[in-house]
Amino acid sequence: MRALRPIQSYDAVDLTTVVGSVRRLTFWLESGLDGGLDVRGVDKVIPRRAGRLARDRVADLRTPVIKGWVRGVGADDDERGEDFRDAMNDLLGALFLPTRAFADLVVGPLEDGVRTATIAARPLPGPIVEYKPVPAATVTVRFEAVSPFWTFDGP
Repeated sequence: MRALRPIQSYDAVDLTTVVGSVRRLTFWLESGLDGGLDVRGVDKVIPRRAGRLARDRVADLRTPVIKGWVRGVGADDDERGEDFRDAMNDLLGALFLPTRAFADLVVGPLEDGVRTATIAARPLPGPIVEYKPVPAATVTVRFEAVSPFWTFDGP
């Protein structure tokens, strides 16, 4: 059984990049596949009456959260530092911009080792970046999906 749900891609950009024998990018789904669904609609409370009147509720928004690490690769510290900065600029400066249109976030393989899950999502503002002493960082990005249901592909 798999412990992590790896992110295959976002907007067709591979988020599990390996350069030579070193992983440059690795991202996984922290939350939002099974939970994280917000609904619209509230029950009606009537003063001096016990209980509530149930009202319709509609699935409205899902907020998947992905986390991963970015690492520079190269023969020496200068090359690793340059590669790291390029990767961070590509991710934070373009791919994870909150002004982007919705794009497919693909997670998988899932626990069965075969199927994938896809949802149209866009990044929310404020990715969390924790820099490390070497040219590397962990990055956490929250997404919003207004069509709140995942589609599952595979056998």
